[in-house]
Order: sequence, then C-alpha cells, then structure tokens
Amino acid sequence: MNINFLRKRNLKLNKFQKQDKTIFNYVLIYFSIATIITIGLLSTEIFFNSRLKSIKKQQDRVKNKITNSEDLELEFLFFANKLKFIKQIFEKRSDKQAAINYFSNLFSDQIYNDGIEYDGKGTTLSLRVKGTNVFYLEEVFSKLESDEVKQEFASLSKSGLRRNEDGSYNMNLIIGLRQGTNNTLSNE
Repeated sequence: MNINFLRKRNLKLNKFQKQDKTIFNYVLIYFSIATIITIGLLSTEIFFNSRLKSIKKQQDRVKNKITNSEDLELEFLFFANKLKFIKQIFEKRSDKQAAINYFSNLFSDQIYNDGIEYDGKGTTLSLRVKGTNVFYLEEVFSKLESDEVKQEFASLSKSGLRRNEDGSYNMNLIIGLRQGTNNTLSNE
C-alpha cells in the first residue's frame, strides 16, 4: 500500500503555483503596458524636441535674415530722408540747388554730403562733407582752395574737422552764396 503524506502539501503548492502564475501574468501585462506607454512618451518627447529644434533653427534663420536686412533698411531710410530733405532745399532756392550740385560734382565718389543746412535769408548754405579717408579729404582741401571755387561764391569757410570711429572724416563747409549764383554755376 501506498501512503502519500505529501499529497495535501502538493495540493497546496499547486494552488500557490497557480496563484503565482496568475499574479506573474498580471504583473507581466502591467509592466508590458507600462513599458509601451514609457516608450510612447519618450518617442513623443523626442519627436517634439526635434520639431522644437527645427522650429528654433527656422526662427534663427528668419531672425538672421531680418537682422541682415536691417542695415539695408537703415540705409534706405537714411537715403529716403536725405532725398526728402534735399527736395525741400531744391524747392525753396534755386541758387542753393546750383551750389549743392556744384559741390556734388566737384568732389569724387568717396566724398559726399552728409548733411545740409541753410539759413532763412537764403544767403548761407552749410554742408557737412564726409570722406572715407584722409587722402580724399586732402583732395577736398585742394579743390576748395582753387581760384575757380573762390570765384563762384561770396565766401567759403571750413570748420569742425573730426575723425569718426569708423575712420571716416567729417568737415563743415559754410558757403556764402552770391545773388544770381545759380546762373554762373549752371553754365558749367
């Protein structure tokens, strides 16, 4: 005869093994779902980070483009304001127009009028002349000292010579206009 003393114990162990297997399956399903959700969240974060980086790069490109065109816009505004101011001067007095044209033609391309002022009486014109370097400014001095220039105007004085931070030079010219100056200047 066979007596099995472990039968009750084996039945208990089988019952615990089934419970452990069921718990293990639930834990496996839980960790699988948690892993899938974690991978999904990480993938989403990586995707949005890459999109954010590409948008940031695009934003930087647009910002650089705007910054690069800022100088052009400033030059355009400066040029437009300069033209507007010159237009006002031209409308008021033709002798001033002739004097400005005379000096514009007298100087090389490296020397230009940086500002123009005139008095209310119409006899004095003040030009701010700007040169890119000292050698062009020497050319201006020699031309202003010529007899041809001295004969065209009642008076001509130079003042306020200064060097700018960018290496260019500014100088003020105060021109005393003669009555009927535009007649002699326009003939040249």
